[in-house]
Amino acid sequence: MKLVVWRGAKVAALILVLISAITVVQGVEPDLLTVGCGSLVTSSTQLLSDLGSCPGDGLVIGASGIVLDCKGHTISGDGSGIGVVLANVTRVQVKNCNVTGFFEGVGLSSSEKNVLSNNTSKANYYGYHLRDAARNTISGNTARLNWQGFYLVNSTSNVLLWNSATKSSHDGFVVANSSHNTLIRNVATGAGNYFGFGIYDSSGNALNGNGAANNWVGFVLDNASDNSLTGNLASGNSYDGFELDHSSGNKVSQNSAFRNGYGFYIYRSPGNNFTGNKANRNTNDGYFVSSSSSSVLMGNTVSSNIHDGINIINSSGNELTANVASDNGFGIVLSGSSRNTLTRNEANNNTRYGFDLGRSSGNHLTDNVALNNSQHGFIIESSSFNQLTGNTASNNTYDGFLVTNAANHNTLSENRAEMNGEGFVEIGSYANTFSRNLAKMNYDGFFIIGSFLNVLTDNSAVDGTGYDGFHLVDSLSNILNGNSAHNNRFGFSVTSSSANNRLTGNFADQNKVGFYIVSSSRNLIVNNTVSASMSHGFLVVTGVRNALTMNSAIGNSGYGYYDLSRGAGTLGTANSYLDDTCAGNISGCANPAGLGD
Repeated sequence: MKLVVWRGAKVAALILVLISAITVVQGVEPDLLTVGCGSLVTSSTQLLSDLGSCPGDGLVIGASGIVLDCKGHTISGDGSGIGVVLANVTRVQVKNCNVTGFFEGVGLSSSEKNVLSNNTSKANYYGYHLRDAARNTISGNTARLNWQGFYLVNSTSNVLLWNSATKSSHDGFVVANSSHNTLIRNVATGAGNYFGFGIYDSSGNALNGNGAANNWVGFVLDNASDNSLTGNLASGNSYDGFELDHSSGNKVSQNSAFRNGYGFYIYRSPGNNFTGNKANRNTNDGYFVSSSSSSVLMGNTVSSNIHDGINIINSSGNELTANVASDNGFGIVLSGSSRNTLTRNEANNNTRYGFDLGRSSGNHLTDNVALNNSQHGFIIESSSFNQLTGNTASNNTYDGFLVTNAANHNTLSENRAEMNGEGFVEIGSYANTFSRNLAKMNYDGFFIIGSFLNVLTDNSAVDGTGYDGFHLVDSLSNILNGNSAHNNRFGFSVTSSSANNRLTGNFADQNKVGFYIVSSSRNLIVNNTVSASMSHGFLVVTGVRNALTMNSAIGNSGYGYYDLSRGAGTLGTANSYLDDTCAGNISGCANPAGLGD
C-alpha cells in the first residue's frame, strides 16, 4: 500500500479551499480524489476531515472490495438521506465513521459479505439499516439516540457482534422478516428503548450472550419461530425481561432475567423450549405463561420474585421438569390449565404456596418437592382429575397437601407429607382417592372435612405431633381401607356428624386411642385392628347406630371397647357390636361389660 503525499504547500492550500473534504487514497496511484456530500466512492478512501451537513446522502459506496476509513471523522446530514450507502456491493469495509442527522446512518441494501466496524451512528432515524442484505458482519459499532438502533429486514445470515444500542426512541436491535442471523455480545441499554432486542416475523436466528438493560422489554419475539436465545441477560427492564408473543418452536436456554417486571412472559406461544434459565428478583412473576401449550420448561431457577415463580394460566400440555422455585410469593402455579406434566420440580421457602393448582384438570405431578413454604406445600383448589404421585411436602407451615373447594376426582398416591402443620387435608370436595401416601410427624396425618365419597387406601399416618392419624369431620360416605395409624393421639377419628363412612381393614397401634367416634352415626367399622394404645382401643362418645363388626382390640392400656352411648344397639349402647375380638387389654374388654376375652 502506498501513501500519497502532497509536496507543494500552495497547492495544498488551494485544494483545501476548493473541496469540502480531502481523502488519502490507499491502493491507487497518485490521482487526486475529492469527496463531498453525495460523492460516489469507488476506491479505498480515508477521510481527513468532517463532512456535511449534507442535504441528502453522505457518501455512496460505488465499488466492491474497497475500504472506507473515516478515521473518527463525522458525516452529518439534515435529517434526510443516508450517511453511508452500500447498495449492490460486496466485500466493502466501512470503519471508524461517526454518522449523525440522517434518516439512515449506515444503509446496506442488496449487499453481502461487507464489514461495518467501530462506527458510531447517532441521532438518526435508523442507526444501521440492513435490507435484503446477506452474510455481512457488523462488529463493534455504536448506535445512540436513534429511533431504531440496528434494523435488519428481509436479511439473512448476517453477524452482529459486540455492538451497542443506547437510548433508542424505539428498539435497540430489530430483526424483521429475516432469518439465520447471529447476534453475539451486543448490548441494548438506556432509558428510551422500548425493546432492547426485537425479533419480528423471523425464524432461525441466534442471539447469544447479549445484554438488555433498562428498556421497556429486554428481548421480544413476536410471531417468530425456531429462533435460539442462549446466555443472554435482561436486567432492570420495566415490563419483561424476555417476551414471546405468538411465537413457537424457539429455544431459550441459559438466559438470566434479573429485576425486570416479568422475567419471562409467554403469551399465545406454543411449543417453545426453556432450559436452564434464571429469573430472579423480578417485581412480578419469574415465568408467566398464558394461553400457550406444549412447551418445555426444564432446569430453570426462579427465585425471590415478588409474585409467582412460575405461573401457568389457561395453558395445556406443557412439561415442567427439574425447575427450582424458591423465595417467591407462590412457587409454581397452574390456573385454568390442563394436561400439564410437572416432574422433579422444587418449590421451597416461598411466602405462600409451593405448588398451586386452581381450576385446573388432568395434570400430572410426579416426584416434586415442596419444602419450607410459609403456607401450603401443595394445594388443589376447584380442580379435578389431577394425579399427584411420589411428591414430597416437608416443613410447610400449614398443610403438606390441601384438596379444597370442590376439588374432585383427584388421585394422590405414594406422596409423603412430613413435619407440616397438617399432612393431607381435604375440605369441601368429593370422589378423591388417596392411596399409599405417608404422613409423618404432622399435627394431623389425614384430615377430611365436609367431604364425601372419597377413598383412602393403604395410607400411613405415623408419629403425629397433635391429634389424629386419620380424622373425618362432618364427612359422608367415605371409604378408609387398609390404612395404618401409628403413634398419634387418636389413630382414626370420626366426628361432628360424619355418617355412612366405611372403615375396613385398618390398623392402629401405639396411639393414645385407636378409633374415636364422636357425634357421628351409621358408620361401619369392620375388620380393623387396634393394639398397644395408651388408653382405649375403640372409644365411642355420643355416636348412634354405628356398627362395629369383626374388629380386634389387643393389648391396649385401657378398655378394648369403651362406649358411652346408651340405646337399643348392643350391650345397652346405641351402637351394634358383632363378632369383635378383645384380648389382653389392661382395663378389660368393654364398658359396658359384655365383650369377653
